[in-house]
Amino acid sequence: MGTMTDNGDDYAKYGYSSIRIGFGKKPAIVVVDLQNAFVDPQYPTGGRPLIVSAVKATARLLAAARPYGIPVFQCATAYDKTKLDLPYWKVAICRELTIGTHGRPGC
Repeated sequence: MGTMTDNGDDYAKYGYSSIRIGFGKKPAIVVVDLQNAFVDPQYPTGGRPLIVSAVKATARLLAAARPYGIPVFQCATAYDKTKLDLPYWKVAICRELTIGTHGRPGC
């Protein structure tokens, strides 16, 4: 594995590799974007084979980790109903991810 500057990036000169983080002493699992609007077949992006596969694999991983007390963190995407914090999304369903909804207009 090369350094950050091997591929022409200059992040290292701004200090991105100045401190080595390494590995911790206890594992954790971070689940990202497995939320209804992205995985449930009733939504436009849900039910696709790769998504179904990811959900099943994640469920197996969590089932194996929980008996050992491994912490699980979930990250989800949602915006305030004013949508002032909403970035530009090319995927329409992402514009409907307001806090307290499942990604459908009017929820």
